[in-house]
Amino acid sequence: MKIHDISMAINEKMLIYPGDQGFKFNFIKKNPPEDWNLSVFSIGTHTGTHLDSSLHLFEDGKKIDQIDLNKCYGNALLLDLGEIPFGGCIREKDLKKFQIKKNDIILFKTKNSTTDYKSFRDDYVYLSEDGAKFLCDLGVKAVGIDCLTIGPRETHVILLSKEILVYEGLDVRNVNPGKYIFSGFPIKIPLEGGLTRAVLIEE
Repeated sequence: MKIHDISMAINEKMLIYPGDQGFKFNFIKKNPPEDWNLSVFSIGTHTGTHLDSSLHLFEDGKKIDQIDLNKCYGNALLLDLGEIPFGGCIREKDLKKFQIKKNDIILFKTKNSTTDYKSFRDDYVYLSEDGAKFLCDLGVKAVGIDCLTIGPRETHVILLSKEILVYEGLDVRNVNPGKYIFSGFPIKIPLEGGLTRAVLIEE
């Protein structure tokens, strides 16, 4: 068994979505002169690798601590969509060539993964509305992408209205497309976004 860490490292220099709050920390106890180290930090809930719950868009949506944890673990397909150019989108026609099954977790490896993740590109590859509808119709339980956003508001609405989990900020640069077991459990917090340690397990 091999475990691939596909989470972004959290630090003060990490890439953030424009307008979001990044990571800040300081020590309130420091060794020396104290006998131990103790720190405090602040971070936006959609920083780095994270999970969107339906509360992200809907006032009556589920909070992160209310989601079905069964959707955070299971059979996953990391799809190779590197042929889609920057500024392009993942459409239904791009997804039909893959054998996607009900309850799969679908992850996208795109041209976004060829960047250094040091500056945000406005021409990122994203999931289109018709691609999102196609995945909804198939009954997948989660979708993830190698970008800090999966796409425009309309794409989020389609997925989150069906309680399909949305993982953003996945770092799959060093992982080959294929079949895996995915694990992506967020911190237990009563908010709309949850920081996540996401991994792919190769059996």
